[in-house]
Amino acid sequence: METTMITRIFSWIAILGLGVGALYAFASARVPCQTPLAYSIGEFDARFGITREEFRQAVLEAEIPWESALGRDLFRYDGEALFPVNLVFDERQQRTIDGQKLESAFETVQSKQVTIRGEYAANVAALEKRRGEYDARLAAFEKSIARYNARVAEWNRSDRTDESELDWLRSEEKRLDQEQRELETLRTKVNALVAEVNRYAKEEEKVIDRYNAEVNTFTETYGTGDAFDQGVYEGTSINVYQFDDRDHLEMVLVHELGHALGLEHVANPRSIMYPVMGEQDVKHLALSDEDRAALGQVCSVTAWDLLFLDVRRAWDALST
Repeated sequence: METTMITRIFSWIAILGLGVGALYAFASARVPCQTPLAYSIGEFDARFGITREEFRQAVLEAEIPWESALGRDLFRYDGEALFPVNLVFDERQQRTIDGQKLESAFETVQSKQVTIRGEYAANVAALEKRRGEYDARLAAFEKSIARYNARVAEWNRSDRTDESELDWLRSEEKRLDQEQRELETLRTKVNALVAEVNRYAKEEEKVIDRYNAEVNTFTETYGTGDAFDQGVYEGTSINVYQFDDRDHLEMVLVHELGHALGLEHVANPRSIMYPVMGEQDVKHLALSDEDRAALGQVCSVTAWDLLFLDVRRAWDALST
């Protein structure tokens, strides 16, 4: 009888040990940072303007900040892995592409404005010089005409025998005719410069109007622009929806890989795990103190911690 009881006790202990061992093994498999997370490249859309290999390299580089902090591998690329990193094209990236085109158009407008305003200023200066020359010569011409007319009138009232006066009148008449022709040519040049100045003014106006039309089209298509997620960690995958350039793409990936490790958002705006991108130095990515603290907290979790948490959740479920 006692032998049977002892046998049962040992059997229950063995069963309990096996159960605890199985639970511990299950918990160990879920311990963060212990086994590298294997990932693959899943959905890929070439409309982002990068190749699949470039995208894979960006993910590899995004591993570095986290792995450097702990000094060990936390991620592993495996083309067959069931955890995909996807590059998904939708309105978010299309808006980015159109916005970049608009920025490029603005730079072109600025460049054209500089050129147009330079030409405008040069023509205005030339116009002022020619107009000043024309006005001075016209004033002198009018005085010469008045003097000539006065002497012609005097000649007509005289006995008309002064040969030297007649020669002067004839010579002055020719000179005045020549001056009038030259003044007309100069007036034509002044008017041409006025037209050129006006043309440059209208050209700048047209350039600005074309750009404003593009801005209006962009606004009508996308509105004023609401905040959106560039990437999302889905639990079993990472989706990247938008990035401006390679540095920005890497920032998105580092952030989402942090979520894949189990990190939540932190409060420092310069941190990788801050919920909004803006103040981070995307060209020199580095973990902040808050990022390191969050990583250390996640990676310090043990199998016993997870096992205790599982038992507590089960107990709470049974209690309710």
